[in-house]
Formats: sequence, structure tokens, C-alpha cells
Amino acid sequence: VVSSSFRYLLNGMATEPPELPSDPAALRQMLLRTLAQLDATQAALAAKEYELERVRHWLQQMLRHRYGQKRERVDENQLFLFAAEIASRGEEPPPEPTPASSQPRLASPGHGRQRLPQSLERRRVVYDLAEGERCCPECQTQLRHIGEEISEQLEYVPASLHVIQQACQKYACPKGCTVVTAQKPMAPIDKGLPGPGLLAHVAVSKFGDHLPLHRQEAIFARQGVELSLCGGRPPSLHGVRLHPESLPRRAG
Repeated sequence: VVSSSFRYLLNGMATEPPELPSDPAALRQMLLRTLAQLDATQAALAAKEYELERVRHWLQQMLRHRYGQKRERVDENQLFLFAAEIASRGEEPPPEPTPASSQPRLASPGHGRQRLPQSLERRRVVYDLAEGERCCPECQTQLRHIGEEISEQLEYVPASLHVIQQACQKYACPKGCTVVTAQKPMAPIDKGLPGPGLLAHVAVSKFGDHLPLHRQEAIFARQGVELSLCGGRPPSLHGVRLHPESLPRRAG
């Protein structure tokens, strides 16, 4: 049986068939020497391939150390110092860290809608099924209430004006001696039309929200109330004396 190596050798030999010896023993010796040379050549090629892989590995390590990121650069001398200290103590080296893929990832903060503050007033609106819709469409059995789905919607209620009628009750003596009238609380503006809440709103809008007075006049005019906030006609907010004790105070 002729091996594949021998066939490859015969195909690549430059010696012509007439030059081969005719003695079978000589041919056998020549074949054995050729196979030994082929095995030695293959072993040498494997050794050179192993050496080439080592050189490639060293080159990759050097390039990573020279041009890699800073957190990947490791000083070999520092590693040797740690290894020598562990060996002198007789301790076992620490286990290799688990790859990052196997470590549980921390939940990132969501980017969804934030919940509305609990300090806001909640006005509950219930949407219920009609009486005719409370039956099962398959078996016509009366449906049973199992819960509800609650969703929140932020709504804005425009500012509204209202009139406070201050009725001071009057009492008179049956004998005609005297008449007594109940005293109303002190107003921020003497005999003025605006109340404390209106004055506070105008002041915050002008100095806090930078809303000019003439624009506030237009806002009040859309609600059917004409106020002269810029002066000239009562109730003017300029040149009047306010009573701080009559202004509303914030709790706390």
C-alpha cells in the first residue's frame, strides 16, 4: 500500500524513472530515507508555525500596550510584584473575574413620563358601562365588577374673577336711641375695589412673571372686567397706601 505522502513525494520528485535502482532492497532503503526526510520537514514546519504564532501574540500585546486605552495598559513589573507577594504568603491567587456579559446589568433610569405631584388636587371622573353593556356577549350572563384602570391627565383651569359682597349688618334700638353697624375687616386699599388676592396676583404677575400692567388689563378685559392698573382712573394701584396687616398670609 502506497501512502499519500509517498505519492506526493513521487509526484514532486525530479528523478526520472530510468535512474531508479532496479534492486528492491535499494528501492526500499531509498523510500525509507525519503519518508524520514518528509517527517522531519513536517516537524520543522510545525515548529516554525508555533514560533510564528508566539511572535504574533507578542506583537498584539505590544501594540495594545502602546496604543490601547489607558485602562487596558498594565505594567508587567507591577503584576510580578503582586505575584511574588502572594507566593511568599502561600496564598492561592484570586479567581479570575467573571466576564462583563455574565454580570447582571443595573437597571437604567427610565425615560418615561414622570408622575404628577401628589399635592395637586385630584378630581375623579368615572366612566362606566351602560346597563345594556354589562352582559356577556357570549352567554348573556351579568358581568361582575373586578376593578378599574386609572390614568391621569393634567388640566388647567383658567383664573376666574368673583365679586365679594360685603354686607355689614345694622342694628337699631327699638326706642330710637342708637344704630350700630358691624365693622368689616380692613382693606389693603382704603375704599378700593381690588381685594387682597387680586393685588397679590397683579404684583406676582408683574414682578415675578414680568407681565406688564397693560397686558394684565387686556387679560382682565377678556373676562368682562375693565381695570385701570396703569393709573389715571380708579381703582389705580399707583400712589396708594397699602395695609400689610390686611394682605393674605401664607400658612407656615
